[in-house]
Amino acid sequence: MDDKIEKNLHELKEQIYVNNELKQDLRKTFVPKSKRRKSLWRNPWISGLLAAAVFMAFYFSNSQPDHFVKASSLNITNSISFMDIGSGEVVAYSHQKGSLYVSLRDQGIFKYTNEGLTNLTKEVADSMSQSIIEDQLLFSQNGTIYILALQTKESKEIMKGTSDISYSQPTWKDKNTIYVTKNEGSKSEIVEINLKTMKETSVTKGSSLIFVEKEKKLIFERDSQIFMKDIKNGEESFVDKGIDPAVSADGAYISYVKNNNGFDDVWIKDLDLETKKKVTTNVPPRFENKNQGLYQYTLPIWSSNERSLYVLKLSQFDPNASIQIMKISLNEKAISAEQTVERYLQALIVRDDDYAKSMMEQPPEFLTVSNPHQIGYDVISSKEKNGITTVTANVYWTYTANPYYKVGTYQFELKQEKSQYIIQNIAETESVEVTSADFSNELFLVKDGGDRERLFSLTDIPKEFLLTDSVRISSLVISPNEKDVIFSLQEMAEKVGEPAGVTILKYDRDQKTFTEISRLEPKNNSESLVIEQMSLNSTGQYVVADVFSEPGFVPTTYLFDVVKGEKVDQFTGSHSLFWQNQKLIMQVMDENKSMLYEFDPKTNEKYKF
Repeated sequence: MDDKIEKNLHELKEQIYVNNELKQDLRKTFVPKSKRRKSLWRNPWISGLLAAAVFMAFYFSNSQPDHFVKASSLNITNSISFMDIGSGEVVAYSHQKGSLYVSLRDQGIFKYTNEGLTNLTKEVADSMSQSIIEDQLLFSQNGTIYILALQTKESKEIMKGTSDISYSQPTWKDKNTIYVTKNEGSKSEIVEINLKTMKETSVTKGSSLIFVEKEKKLIFERDSQIFMKDIKNGEESFVDKGIDPAVSADGAYISYVKNNNGFDDVWIKDLDLETKKKVTTNVPPRFENKNQGLYQYTLPIWSSNERSLYVLKLSQFDPNASIQIMKISLNEKAISAEQTVERYLQALIVRDDDYAKSMMEQPPEFLTVSNPHQIGYDVISSKEKNGITTVTANVYWTYTANPYYKVGTYQFELKQEKSQYIIQNIAETESVEVTSADFSNELFLVKDGGDRERLFSLTDIPKEFLLTDSVRISSLVISPNEKDVIFSLQEMAEKVGEPAGVTILKYDRDQKTFTEISRLEPKNNSESLVIEQMSLNSTGQYVVADVFSEPGFVPTTYLFDVVKGEKVDQFTGSHSLFWQNQKLIMQVMDENKSMLYEFDPKTNEKYKF
């Protein structure tokens, strides 16, 4: 039976939890250069879990802010992949009035909400405007321009293409005028169209246009270079080499993708062209062609209400990689040492070794392994002395489907270099482990790697909790005060088709008593439940358990209030990632797509990233 569970867990990792993208997570790449020019994105089948987690942003007004910050002075407060599209292609996307709109090939246009991706229309956009007027979103499909009314979800054709001429990449100039890219044969030009008269006026050669309304300037691409045209006087200025330009909501910054010796990266530049900054870090693959970046980035767009970028990415060397949407948050404030450690630990949890290595002075070749693995963290304190900042943090570890849990206290020594901190050294100073001898049914407490203290064995558990003879102790956690051990009893079906459940119990070390927190029953007599892992928030009040059913491998996340001894909620088709600020960051799988959410157990509310 153990072999069978191990096999099923392996399949689960491949299909749901440990996504190949997440093992490499934030591995950013896309199709070969020759295939990606016209924004059609190939995307193989997804494995599942996606990476990682946080969202810090700086809010904008719709006009240039009084306190303008140069692009070179902006710092990355976080970069996180929050959506994984596992089937078909992401052909276009846009961010309007605080909401993300995504066009999926053969599926339609969707709005990203707290409930997931909500379909607005079956029409598929191959390009989308990055601005709206009167809740109307422009998009193109097969050479024809449409307007989508976001409130009524109705679309209307406004400029029809022909067999010889196609229109794409529309953007608003004003409510009566739009700019589009007109393609005729191999020639691309930007034209202005009056929606009342339908008269076309040629503006310039190029494509991928963005209109900056306040400055009356067009940003566009021509021959893999970015240009800016002043509509008032007709003058054109060279911005930089690159493709896929976009402009921030306040009109202060231009974003684009630039290739340097085979390595794609996202850059931002001031609209006045004074300074620029690279905001991604592409790296060579470990064992492949060192002259080509591991990741490919494409179509960076700006949030409509934050100082943040959204970027499409794909792993170039993973044939099973799926398209991800990454959010890069920017802020003028320097990243603190504590924030650096948080970002580093988040990267470890989602197994993004390369992102974690970018924060280390001398990174090892490998940082993470499958087991044991990190499932949470808590930054405790920070102090500075002689130019070195020491950050102390607890890191929580588990072992998939086995009775092992560790709280390790680590000291991170960091040195500030310009606007960022670099981790110079990491040392474990304390540890508390709950483990068993060779994963037997007897648990021990071990502090700082010293002598073992026996806790209890399977034979100590009251018979009323042992509903079958074939049962073992599985995933567990220990409370912050080390008083309570919350653990699971995994029932073992003797053969395929027999039911098996999971019981969650609490063991009081002082009273040496056992209390049931919850009993998880299979839905029918031919289904078995298998618990994969458990994690505890830093206060010790809430515990989360990731369970899947077999056959079918349907994942479910259960959340319990340990203090009250009751279930708070459960989420089918989801998997927990980690706790952050007393909120649970989890991934929800929706058919062949996955998205990150934040759940607040105190309010029972779930929020999208």
